[in-house]
Amino acid sequence: MATTSDGDKESTASASSPPQLESFLSIGLDQRTAENALANRKVTANLTAVIAEAGVTRSDKSVGNLLYTVATKYPTNALVHRPDLIKYILSEKSFNLTVPFPDKKLCTTGAALTFLSTLGPDSLDSVKFEAACGVGVVVSFEEIQSTVTDVLNENMESIVEQRYRINVGSLCGQVRKRHPWGDAKSIKEIEKRLVEILGPKTEADNAKPMKKKEKPVKVEEEKTAVAVATPEEEVNPYSIFPQPEENFKVHTEIFFSDGNIWRAHNTKSILEKHLKATGGKVMTRFPPEPNGYLHIGRAKLCTLEFDIRRPSYYWLLVALGQYQPYVWEYSRLNISNNVMSKRKLNQLVTDKWVDGWDDPRLLTLAGLRRRGVSAAAINSFIRGMGITRSDNSLIRVERLEYHIREELNKVSPRALVVLHPLKVVITNLDYGMVINLDAKMWPNAPDSDASAHYKVPFSRIVYIEQSDFRLKDSKDFYGLAPGKSVMLRHAFPIKCTEVIYGDNADSIVEIRAMYDASKATKPKGVLHWIAEPSPGVEPLKVEVRLFLSENPAELDNWLGDLNPQSKEVIKGAYAVPSLASAMLGDKFQFERLGYFAVDSDSTLEELVFDRTVTLKDSYGKAGPK
Repeated sequence: MATTSDGDKESTASASSPPQLESFLSIGLDQRTAENALANRKVTANLTAVIAEAGVTRSDKSVGNLLYTVATKYPTNALVHRPDLIKYILSEKSFNLTVPFPDKKLCTTGAALTFLSTLGPDSLDSVKFEAACGVGVVVSFEEIQSTVTDVLNENMESIVEQRYRINVGSLCGQVRKRHPWGDAKSIKEIEKRLVEILGPKTEADNAKPMKKKEKPVKVEEEKTAVAVATPEEEVNPYSIFPQPEENFKVHTEIFFSDGNIWRAHNTKSILEKHLKATGGKVMTRFPPEPNGYLHIGRAKLCTLEFDIRRPSYYWLLVALGQYQPYVWEYSRLNISNNVMSKRKLNQLVTDKWVDGWDDPRLLTLAGLRRRGVSAAAINSFIRGMGITRSDNSLIRVERLEYHIREELNKVSPRALVVLHPLKVVITNLDYGMVINLDAKMWPNAPDSDASAHYKVPFSRIVYIEQSDFRLKDSKDFYGLAPGKSVMLRHAFPIKCTEVIYGDNADSIVEIRAMYDASKATKPKGVLHWIAEPSPGVEPLKVEVRLFLSENPAELDNWLGDLNPQSKEVIKGAYAVPSLASAMLGDKFQFERLGYFAVDSDSTLEELVFDRTVTLKDSYGKAGPK
């Protein structure tokens, strides 16, 4: 294998190269690795700091690779021990490890990183450290050969049965477990020994193995299954947090202008005092400003802008002799078509762009609650989304709407409401006749359960949505048209027989139709509708508010990007009589329209509904009439 001399490295790093690149090449890194390190700001800073701590201007390639490993893989909670590890890497003691087994140094470095990550800020116990990392441990080739023989003898029955299909990796793993500091190349001698035991491969060894057909497992009786069923384990919401007693590790490091490095951590006495006060319980606090109540907790969640303030925050806590909570910085939640900034939300409210902090168009908790969004839906959205440190992350509002819709589908009874009524006269139904039909509040409700149904009156005058009627029919339209039949939800098929116009041909006053009492007709289209509860009595009238999310762009004039049509108030909507008893906080699915909640503006005389979210499918694809 060709190697690059120091002279070649110097010629590669031209005079125009960044000083960091020359420094990276000087410790033995190849050109590609050095350039990749330079492209990553964090790796560049860490590697520069490691080289400075090592105090080297030139080194062997093997040492340079180890320094690069420390810079990229060193645990941040053990920074106080990084200089100690670098000393081992540069010491002759460490170099001696590579003599019998060339790959030992890499293995030892990995063990060192694992060991150091569990240490606190106390001084390093070199004896324990070297024992955990295999420093000075020499495993001879003869020892490995002896262990290989033992492993083969222990697995001889499986080897004879499976021959060359035996899992060699598993056998090597058993050897490595007994000799973690052994040479990996020597351990692979196990493959040669297998050939000695089994001899040359036969045709059966080279043949493609046949898949075994699994026998179907007999299903035991239900009684037995119930008896052995175990309760579902409760999800622990605090599993992401470190254990309280582990908060003695280094939180961050601060570089002073004089070259000193200060590493913040809790002392044992402060940690013991804190654990005694809290009983080791999980306690979190927000907002991140230092205050007396904050330090009762042991964990603190912040957004990314507080990342650069962490050193000054910990410095203040140390100066005050206070406990240092564990800190996470994550990116703030940004949802498309909405503003999430408190400053911008305050401007929307104070300048009367919206109707207060509980305006259903806002993603404030008050606004979401008024709109009919449940806590379960918000929690489901947050759990499904997770966390990130990416500063440019943007969650689409459709993702939030999905979780809202999934939750409301479970808890919202169905009801019929017509937003833009179009009068339909059933000509073959007597004037005074009213047929009370049963409609299901839940899709899977049994027919025998009367409590899961509500009454829907069917009379001579019914109303359908204006968008569900066209003068000219088409294949992709499932609504009503002249001479066409549709099914009224929970009722009967009707067929349009006549259209009554107003003062001009563009205004339709009413539609006349005939209903099929026998339901012999099987039309494809199914429409929601409302009827007069009794002759001459207008259906229940409600106010319905449709909201669209605001659409602010990341512009200086972000207010100019607001949607002026984000709120639509429909005062002439008709609803089934059962909705008259709806109370504040009640939620419903208006069939084919979406999920709605009773608004706080409702009165005894007038019900007001807010649309929480639309249905999954856009049903009404009504074109021009």
